[in-house]
Amino acid sequence: MTDTPDTFGNDDHFIINNTSVIIDDEKWINRTDLHRWVARVVGQDEFSLLLTNDTRIQQLNNDFRGKDKPTNVLSFPNDEGDYLGDIAISIETIEIEALQQEKEFYHHFTHMLVHGLLHLKGYDHDSEQDAEEMETLEIKILADTGIENPYI
Repeated sequence: MTDTPDTFGNDDHFIINNTSVIIDDEKWINRTDLHRWVARVVGQDEFSLLLTNDTRIQQLNNDFRGKDKPTNVLSFPNDEGDYLGDIAISIETIEIEALQQEKEFYHHFTHMLVHGLLHLKGYDHDSEQDAEEMETLEIKILADTGIENPYI
């Protein structure tokens, strides 16, 4: 999935560093906070980030993974050039999970963004060793932004 903002439709679109951010459900996000948290972790990587709701992410999850249910984050790596790929995050699911896990919304959001970005960079959690490597990186990156270990 190497969609551009035009492919996603008439969604709100802006740039943070080299990241193209698309919002299709404005009620879920505060732009100032979003910019601050995204800028902390994305560096100069080039990818697109779709912030959406459960209905849309469920459609993407079904279309691309054959799973007809909402999820928190989907990553679509691009193996060619400097463009890493696309990440879709359901802000609706993130909000629910943050409440259930008693975490600050933007801390959980940032964790899912880091998780998705690591997938774009080739990391996965298909084996115990891969999961440990990925979680260790997530913990370090989040600690660098002042967010506690999300796994404890």
